Amino acid sequence: MLNILYRCSPHELESPPTRQGRPSWFSKKACFNSLHASLQQSEFKDSTELLVIADGGRSALTQHIDGLGYPIQYIDANSNLGSLKIQIELSKQVPGDVYFLEDDYLHLPDAITNIFTAVSSFGLVTGYDHIDRYTRTDDIEYKQQIYLSGTRHWRASESTTGTFAIRRDLLNSAYPLMDSVFSQGMDRLLFRQFHAYNYRLFSAMPGLATHVHEPYMSPFIDWKTLSESSDKLF
Repeated sequence: MLNILYRCSPHELESPPTRQGRPSWFSKKACFNSLHASLQQSEFKDSTELLVIADGGRSALTQHIDGLGYPIQYIDANSNLGSLKIQIELSKQVPGDVYFLEDDYLHLPDAITNIFTAVSSFGLVTGYDHIDRYTRTDDIEYKQQIYLSGTRHWRASESTTGTFAIRRDLLNSAYPLMDSVFSQGMDRLLFRQFHAYNYRLFSAMPGLATHVHEPYMSPFIDWKTLSESSDKLF
């Protein structure tokens, strides 16, 4: 069982986007549509649930999501850290593995199938192939490992953002770290702490998803075309 806890806000819905780092074609609707399409095509669709955690009230985005039939829990945290804390608490209440997801990620059609399989095998995964993992020099030292799962290679990786999937047994053990570190927004520190406890993060090669923020998007994939086509899907 995989529970997707999708955390969204009513911000950045304007087109074109005004936030620095967003490509001109960025669209939260397209991001959600790509997730929806990937879930609908997943081999494990019947074993996957998606709950939307909407901070800040109703918006054009939640109206669109509601039209697709997904349950929405509205919260009034009005902050990234506040909604993150609620997302962590909700993860304690659902069964099975959990995919913590932010609202600015695009997913390929086979993303959910591969993430479902990989998290069961590896315990801690991200579909995001961080371009900076190949260039930065301040990563902690870790043994490079590459494995196969589904249609991807998966490599050991130092850290990722607040979007990742984690197996239930690891999640139960990780709550103290998540409550004390992750809930403060220190995602890189969280994964460094995971590493200290021998919880190894694995990322897909090439990526199955991307954080839509330039210049850090997963390489070798035409995310612009995916976004523009996803925007028109539903």
